[in-house]
Amino acid sequence: MTEAMEGGLPLSKRYEGSLCEIKSLTNEALACGYIYEISDQYIKLGNHNDIINILRYNTKVKLCVHNVKLGLKVLVGSVYVSTTQFMLISDAASLTDFEKRDFFRIRVSIKGHIMLPAPNHDTPIHCDVEIFDMSLGGILLSSHVRFEVGDRFQIDLDLPAGPLTLQCAVRRISTEGFDPSNDESQSMIYKCGCQLLNCTSKEEDLLWKYILHLQREEILKQKRMLSS
Repeated sequence: MTEAMEGGLPLSKRYEGSLCEIKSLTNEALACGYIYEISDQYIKLGNHNDIINILRYNTKVKLCVHNVKLGLKVLVGSVYVSTTQFMLISDAASLTDFEKRDFFRIRVSIKGHIMLPAPNHDTPIHCDVEIFDMSLGGILLSSHVRFEVGDRFQIDLDLPAGPLTLQCAVRRISTEGFDPSNDESQSMIYKCGCQLLNCTSKEEDLLWKYILHLQREEILKQKRMLSS
């Protein structure tokens, strides 16, 4: 019996107490809370530390449920009851793995340092890159250094929760040109979509906390805009 079918529940009761993020179907951050109760009729969310944004009845939302031991779960459901203290989500169902990867993506603007193994066992290439998009499964970065699909490298990040080193593999590449009269290495920017490889639970937890921190800032910004 799968977790999604456990006792007819949309999610295993072992996820009660887990952190949960609420997003629109277009991935706009709406609210954050914790799962108080999982039943066959609804999932109840609350937040002891903050009020919850009130959403309209029957609004379709995505739920991102994070539990370090059990892993990540993403569901879609409808708002049944919404107050500043709690929210009930009905008709919850799981999303596909593809939708999960897209759901966790967020735009960022941070620097990273890369060590790329050089061909023929030469001295490794070191360079600084700009990361402008991030998820639990991968990153998008830009660099003047040319990459090839399949290249693997180590990237060092300095996150608020501490330094983080990740192993990556390049999966796709695009280019943008500057002044063609300049040297090629200075006139081209390589944008790379990279997959994260073999993340440990600790690395995943640090990355998740950073993504959640950014999403909370986005929610607070929306609250300020609505109240102004």
